[in-house]
Amino acid sequence: MARCPCHDDKKQSLSIGRGKKGVVLKCQAGCDTRDIIARVGLRPRDLFYEQEKLQEKRRIVATYDYPGGVQKLRYSDKSFSWRQPDGKGGWIWNRNGISPSLYIAGELSDGIAVVEGEKDADNLHRLGWDAVSGADGAGPGKWKPEYTEQLKALCCAPRGCCSVPDGHLPDIERDMAIVLSGSAVLCQVRISALSGGSDHLPMPIKRLKQA
Repeated sequence: MARCPCHDDKKQSLSIGRGKKGVVLKCQAGCDTRDIIARVGLRPRDLFYEQEKLQEKRRIVATYDYPGGVQKLRYSDKSFSWRQPDGKGGWIWNRNGISPSLYIAGELSDGIAVVEGEKDADNLHRLGWDAVSGADGAGPGKWKPEYTEQLKALCCAPRGCCSVPDGHLPDIERDMAIVLSGSAVLCQVRISALSGGSDHLPMPIKRLKQA
């Protein structure tokens, strides 16, 4: 409550509250809201905070590059969007017509870690580990057959493929799909849960768990 600046208020008759889309003002003496905010140097749009939230939602915090110039964008509210080159120097804001592809962090010259998302893959790569992830995170049905074919192509030379879920059941299901469909080509496949002990994990992944 506050004293209304539009009349000789002696008992704090102006109520100020937080509405769904902005600040709500109501003078018990009937003063118009536009007159009230004009007296203190504000405009009607200054009362609304929803636009600020919308702008915050659209703030890009990470860009993940996929083959063919396709990009996945992560926003500050943890939402995602996709864009692909339109051939004219601009973007088409979808991934229609784009074949499923792994996100690859590193040159994949040694062991490969299969993780839940692009952020995890980048973190492992910064620790010295080659990593890949699916384009849509982990969960039932999200591991595409195309990903397994890509893994087979990436693992044409003898190397291990270490899948690193975070301990959730959907991740385990995803990783078992990798083992069953790719074990004929991959020379070594291990499933390691970061939520468990770290003694069996490669050193870069141990450091990620400790961090």
